[in-house]
Amino acid sequence: MSRQFWSETLGWAVADGTAVANTTTEAVIFPGINIPANYMQDGRCLRVRAFGKLSTTGTPTMVWALRWGGVSGTLIATTELITMGSGVTNVNWSIEAFIQCRTNGSTG
Repeated sequence: MSRQFWSETLGWAVADGTAVANTTTEAVIFPGINIPANYMQDGRCLRVRAFGKLSTTGTPTMVWALRWGGVSGTLIATTELITMGSGVTNVNWSIEAFIQCRTNGSTG
């Protein structure tokens, strides 16, 4: 495999995700992306970027998590508890994470 540095888009959302409200359990906010077989080789890096809007009626606490394999999959990254402001309406949010493969194989 070459060590050229370039980027490509593997997936993107073309519609709004399902709204999540009043829950204490982890929920998926946008659909999973299928990574091609053998795509993750040592040194390869994925950049995950997500954007959206949120509103609150109270002061909820939220945690953002990135998983490999859905809600029951491997936890890759998580934020600390974030206490939201009360009465927030249509506030933009964004999150970005980098996932780098260090070794080849199923646990890389």
